[in-house]
Amino acid sequence: MDPLVAQYEEAAAVTGFTAPQAQQLAVLEGQLAWMVYIVGSVLKGRLSSSSAESQESIDGDLASRVFKLLGLMDAGGHAGRYGEATRQRLDIAVLNFFQSFRKVYIGEQVMHSSFVYSRLGERTGLGDHLAVLSQMLSKVATNLRAYGRSEQLVHLTLQLFQDLASGYMSGKLLLKLEVVGLMLQHHTSSAFHFLDHPVNGRNRTVFYSTLARLLFMEDTPHRFKTFVEPLTQVLNGIAAAAAANPQTLQQQVPQQLVVGVFRDLRGIAAATSTRRTYGLLFDWLYPQHMPAILKCLDAWAGCPEVTAPLLKFVAEFCFNKSQRLTFDSSSPNGILLFREVSKVIVTYGSHVLSPQQQQQQQQQQAASGNQAYPLRYKGIWICLQARRTGAGRGAYGVAGLHRTFGSPRGARSVARRLPLAEAALSAALALGSRSCASQPTAIGPGLSPQRALSRAMSGNYVNFGVFELYGDTALRDALDVALRMVVSIPQADIMGFKKVSKAYFALLEVLCHSHTATIANTDAATFNYILTSLEQGLKSVDVIVSSACASAVDNLAAFYFRNVVQGPESGKAAPGAEAIEAHLRQQPHLLPEVLRALFEIILFEECSNQWSLSRPMLSLILVNEAVFPDLQRQGRGV
Repeated sequence: MDPLVAQYEEAAAVTGFTAPQAQQLAVLEGQLAWMVYIVGSVLKGRLSSSSAESQESIDGDLASRVFKLLGLMDAGGHAGRYGEATRQRLDIAVLNFFQSFRKVYIGEQVMHSSFVYSRLGERTGLGDHLAVLSQMLSKVATNLRAYGRSEQLVHLTLQLFQDLASGYMSGKLLLKLEVVGLMLQHHTSSAFHFLDHPVNGRNRTVFYSTLARLLFMEDTPHRFKTFVEPLTQVLNGIAAAAAANPQTLQQQVPQQLVVGVFRDLRGIAAATSTRRTYGLLFDWLYPQHMPAILKCLDAWAGCPEVTAPLLKFVAEFCFNKSQRLTFDSSSPNGILLFREVSKVIVTYGSHVLSPQQQQQQQQQQAASGNQAYPLRYKGIWICLQARRTGAGRGAYGVAGLHRTFGSPRGARSVARRLPLAEAALSAALALGSRSCASQPTAIGPGLSPQRALSRAMSGNYVNFGVFELYGDTALRDALDVALRMVVSIPQADIMGFKKVSKAYFALLEVLCHSHTATIANTDAATFNYILTSLEQGLKSVDVIVSSACASAVDNLAAFYFRNVVQGPESGKAAPGAEAIEAHLRQQPHLLPEVLRALFEIILFEECSNQWSLSRPMLSLILVNEAVFPDLQRQGRGV
């Protein structure tokens, strides 16, 4: 490798390359890339049985050659070859070497060796972790400035940056570096040109998430204000343009600027993992900048390139991961946050459901083929997207029939139906024994599937009863628009698009558990659509979808049993009881068909979520007493 590095050093003195020289240099860069890959593989493939001292000395010798090459790559004539494919391959090889070195000699669980760094110190002057990290971060900054058009190289560079910042020890070391301090102070497109290229949209989210993660490692609110000052200027500019003339906002503000700011905001929001850090972000955005976000959504509601990053930011902003959205008991911030989320859903949904927009989308699809997902469905599933852990609910939350049977009246009700309940239990055990015996790891109460309406609805920081108590329509409007959006999608498309199906059935799961009256009070066509789609979802091969459907069916059937079949204990039916009774009286086949589908799945199909699918069987059997004996007879005749 030394002769190749020597030739590369000689080439650095040349300012202008002739065609033959450029060709020879391209070959040399390819050879060096090959050697750097080999060095990285040697470091990563270190044998535990080998002598630590000898192995680390060899690693230090090899690594010193790569670090020497690193000092030549951005010097002299080499600095003008960033656009060449062979030069980019060499930089990718260097990033691969950095990752290998990081995994072995930098990290939380790594035994830090003096032999590697002593050899590096002798040959290159890099005698400790801080010096090596400084070289790595300098290369990261150089790549982000020079390779704006190479999405692959920018992605690999940011992956290295993110991996280094994710460790506690390495992250603390990074904060000591001057280059990181400069990146936190100057992080706009004027310093890093890759931010100017639309191809790097996802990369800029990772970039800001990594910077924010480093920033939040220290409790420095004043540094946060300085960090977000460029974004504050952009949001203030949007607000000023909207205040002057909202109708011409699209003409006054470049679309790429709007897309970029919401990708950046999403990255910062993703990095807030504690109450303290989320509080900094919330206090900065609310209430000053929320109107500007709504103005952007209203102006660009028909442009998926803008709505997708905007809605994803809102979904991240209201996501209560790691219980970061924990406000004081006297604080109204949880309710205020949900009201803003409701405004976003209503604004976007009203536009999507407008006849003009639907006609325009149909024309676009006819002109460009089947583009329903990017033009329509993507924004809908982002609105419904949510994910939460199962804390406090288990896989099904408070199971309706379990709660009913635990009461004195519930016990008497079960006693009256004891023969039927015993038959149901026997049938469930007989049908489930085959799969449960062969699949002991079937999904049980520990499952934490995706939930929905939005991360706001499942975040446990809003008391939704407040809205009805004080006549606030935020909750009702959000649920109404969400249901109208999902019902506007053909069932074939719901099952055909994986992300749409997960978001849709997660929405139904949450609504059937906590907002059953909302489902019950829909019109007959919508109620039929929901029940038939749940039947289709039970047959899905995706266990997340089928488990969510089983949970929704269980809660819906339990609600019907408690309030209609058995009758409420207090004598007063819950809201929606009369409506669901009317629906099932008009369409008595809906629940029996769901029960039949469950029996067919358990009898004739292999399913890994046997436990989840067995949960709604008892509630369905108890509300379909006349149908269950027929299913038993059919089962015996099979």
